[in-house]
Amino acid sequence: MPSPTFSDGSRVLLVEDNQETCESLQLLLTLRGYDVRTAADGLDGFRQALEWRPNAIVSDIGLPGIDGWRLASCLRETFQETVRLIALTSHGRVEDRQRSREAGFDAHLTKPSDPAELLELLSAVLPNRNIDPGSAGPDTTVQGKSGRASRERRANQIDE
Repeated sequence: MPSPTFSDGSRVLLVEDNQETCESLQLLLTLRGYDVRTAADGLDGFRQALEWRPNAIVSDIGLPGIDGWRLASCLRETFQETVRLIALTSHGRVEDRQRSREAGFDAHLTKPSDPAELLELLSAVLPNRNIDPGSAGPDTTVQGKSGRASRERRANQIDE
């Protein structure tokens, strides 16, 4: 497993309605070199994604306005496979993971999650990442994959 390292300023949008969780994640990612913006609801998250064009979006599921699943579906339709979508939620049942996959999330983490897991998911796909040259890391590149291959990869990551 590659060790999470520092980013080159890749853009990450956090969509989280719990202020303490959002601030903690923002601090973690900022200290790791990510350029981070936040949204407290699904509609604001969608608006910011359209304006800012992040490399990755980390979203809660239980959001005011539109929930994280609807947000992911809209984002996937808009951005296709050019953005990494990660669910970070307390919804951890098998049915929740399936619904995340169907909505278009690339990965599903259940709260409380290990921050290293999130950092690894982000470092594995963002451009110009600093990965330890001794570790190959998983093949999780989002851009350039066919829709079917991306859906299969997403299904495997969500089921892990």
